[in-house]
Amino acid sequence: MKKRVRFSPTVIVSLIVVAFLIFLRFYQIPQRFIFDIDVQYQALLAKTIINHFHIIWIGVSASNVGYYLGPGLVYLTAFLLWLSKGNPVILGYFASFISVLTIFSLYFVVKKVWNEKVAVFSSIIYGFTPMIINYDRKYWPIFVPLITVWFFYSLVKSQKETRWLILSSILIALSFHVHLSLMIFWLPLFWVIVKQFKRIKLITWILMIGSYLIITLPLIVFYFVHKFDNFLMPIRLIKTLLANKSTSHHLNLEYLVYFLALVFLIMVLIFILKIKRNFANVFLFCLCGLFILLYVFYPGPIQQYYLVFLFPLAAIAIAIFLQYLPKWVLFPLLSVFIIFNVYKFISQKSHGGLEAKKIFIEQVSKKINNDYYLDFDGNMDYEGWRYLFEAYGKKPSQSKTDTMFGWLYPNDISTLTPKLKLNVTTKAEKYYGLITCYHGCVK
Repeated sequence: MKKRVRFSPTVIVSLIVVAFLIFLRFYQIPQRFIFDIDVQYQALLAKTIINHFHIIWIGVSASNVGYYLGPGLVYLTAFLLWLSKGNPVILGYFASFISVLTIFSLYFVVKKVWNEKVAVFSSIIYGFTPMIINYDRKYWPIFVPLITVWFFYSLVKSQKETRWLILSSILIALSFHVHLSLMIFWLPLFWVIVKQFKRIKLITWILMIGSYLIITLPLIVFYFVHKFDNFLMPIRLIKTLLANKSTSHHLNLEYLVYFLALVFLIMVLIFILKIKRNFANVFLFCLCGLFILLYVFYPGPIQQYYLVFLFPLAAIAIAIFLQYLPKWVLFPLLSVFIIFNVYKFISQKSHGGLEAKKIFIEQVSKKINNDYYLDFDGNMDYEGWRYLFEAYGKKPSQSKTDTMFGWLYPNDISTLTPKLKLNVTTKAEKYYGLITCYHGCVK
C-alpha cells in the first residue's frame, strides 16, 4: 500500500518561506528592472557579437583605470539577448534566477559548514533584506554573491581535502570575468596554498593550474598582444586615487549608516569568535574584516554596490549570532523581519523601471518621422537610452552616447546632421518622471 505523504507544520512553513523568497526575486521584473549605463555597456558589446559573430578577448573596462575584465559575461549577455531578440528584460529574469541559485547555495554551504539552523537563518536574512533583493535583481554584478559563497566553501573544505583547491582555482579564474571586488580572494587563497603546500598532490596542481589557464585564456592572449598592459592596473589605480585626495564624499548620512552597520557586523563577528574559534569562524572574520578595511579606507568615491560582496558573508555572521538567542525572542523577531521586509519591498515605487521606459519609447517613436539626435539631461545619460531606443523604438542616427560607446557601433552613426533633436529630461511628472521635448517635431 502507498504511504500518504504528511506535511508537518515546519515543512509547510518552510515551503511558504521558500515560495516567498522566489516570488520576491521575480516580482515585477519588467516594471522594476533597472537598465543603466553598466548594463548598456555589456549589451552594446554583446550586440557586436550577435550582429557579426567574432572572438573577443576582453570584456568591459573596470574601475576607470584601463583594466579590462574577461569576456565571459559579454558572451553570456550575447546569448541571452540573442534568445530574447534584443529585449533586455531577459537580463532581469536571468539575474533573478542566479539570485535564487545563490540562496539555495547559501543554505547548502552554511548547513555543511555550520548547521541547519544557521543555514535557515542566513537564507532568511539574505533572502528577505530589500537592499539585497534589489541588487540580486540587477544584471551587474550578478555572480559576485554566488562566487563568494562557493569560494568560501572551497577554502573551508580544503583544510581537510586539498582537492577542493581546484574549485577555488576555477572560481578565482571566473572572477576575472565577473568583477574586480572578487580579487580580494587572492590573499586567502595564497595563504591556504602556502599552508597546505606539502599536502597538495601533483594531479591537484595540474588541475588547479590547468583550469585557471583555460578559463583566463582570453585575457592571457590579450596580455601578450598588448604587452601585459593589464598588469599596470595597480599603478594606474594608485595614481587615480592620489589625484583624488578628497574624502569629503564619505562624510554623508548614507555613508554613516553603512559605517555603523559595518561596525555592528564587526561586533557580531567578535562575539562569534569568543563563543567558538574554529577555522570557519576565523576565516569569516578575516574575510569580512579585510573587506571592511578596504571599503572604509578606500579614498575614491564609495558606491553602494561595493557591498554586494559582503551580503552573503554578513548574512552568515548574523545568522550564527541569532542561533544563540532564546526561541521566544528569535521566532517573533524573524517573523517581524520577514513581514516588514516583504511589505517594504512590494510597496517600493518603480520609477524609471524598464517597462515605463519601454512604453515611453514606443509612444515617442510613433511620432518621429525623420532621423534624429538623441540627447539627455543630467544623469539621464547613465540610463542606457541609446540601446533602449534601438531595442524598443526608432534607432537614433546620432546620440550623446556616441562619444562614450560609439566605437562599438560606428556604422550606425550617421555622418549627416539629423533634422530633429530628441531630448530626454526629468522636468515633468510623466511616464514615471520621464518627459520628451522635441525640437522641430513635437512642441
